[in-house]
Amino acid sequence: LDCSRCFPHLPPGYFFLRQEFLRLHLENVDLLHAPSRFLKDRLERHGLTQAPIVVLENLQPFHGPLTPRPPVGSGPLKVGYFGQINPFKGVNVLLDASEHLARQGRQDVHFHFYGAISDPRQDGFEAQIRARFASAAGLCH
Repeated sequence: LDCSRCFPHLPPGYFFLRQEFLRLHLENVDLLHAPSRFLKDRLERHGLTQAPIVVLENLQPFHGPLTPRPPVGSGPLKVGYFGQINPFKGVNVLLDASEHLARQGRQDVHFHFYGAISDPRQDGFEAQIRARFASAAGLCH
């Protein structure tokens, strides 16, 4: 009900369904990286995930490649992106990573994107990102 006060054009049931959708998908997450403490706190406060949440603040300086770690669970590594799809959120970085891994013959990493293309002001961005998703169809979902 609190959310519907700020968004009166959306029915209160919308927010319940949105929360359940997120909770359902986050049940299978072993580790979550959040770009801010704000997001971490919101996920925890609303009980959306039981997975550990590591905060990696936006715009952190690059300190070189990370040391590879063994996978947390069995099966392929699933990388999930939840959020607005716009030029500033790093979707292109994940698409570059998926293409790089594909060139190396890696079949054990799957990228899943959940979000709306949300910045129509960026000339050509929607067409560009849709074309990239189409070309990476076997790698990204």
